[in-house]
Amino acid sequence: MAETFENIKGFLNKSNYSYNPNQLMKLNDVCYAVPLEKKSLLGFKSTELGLIVNQNGTSNFYILNEKITEEFGELSKNFSLGIKENGGNIDVKKFVFPSEVIEEKKGRESVFAYKNAFNNTITFKSSRKSTRAIIS
Repeated sequence: MAETFENIKGFLNKSNYSYNPNQLMKLNDVCYAVPLEKKSLLGFKSTELGLIVNQNGTSNFYILNEKITEEFGELSKNFSLGIKENGGNIDVKKFVFPSEVIEEKKGRESVFAYKNAFNNTITFKSSRKSTRAIIS
């Protein structure tokens, strides 16, 4: 994971991303995250999230756009609160965070889909008008 992060630093700098390397956090056994801030040509800043996911011995880097990053955070927060309120004993990290990325697509509709440790598929879809998380 550390090697992959070192390899992508040049890409992040060239692509107008700023980040604090000390904020690289381990989400689960195969996934790390780093908060990113992207500066646009017009001077606006967006808060995005970089994920490094280790699959089959290879680490891959994904950038979640601002809308998907917000939805990802909301899923984590809401699932955690729901478990606490209902007295559940499900490991939030195993449910919320990726263990295998299935799809990443950017465009009119951005998609980020992955499997969690329980083999559920979590899909985030983002367009101009809406963002949603789908759990199946």
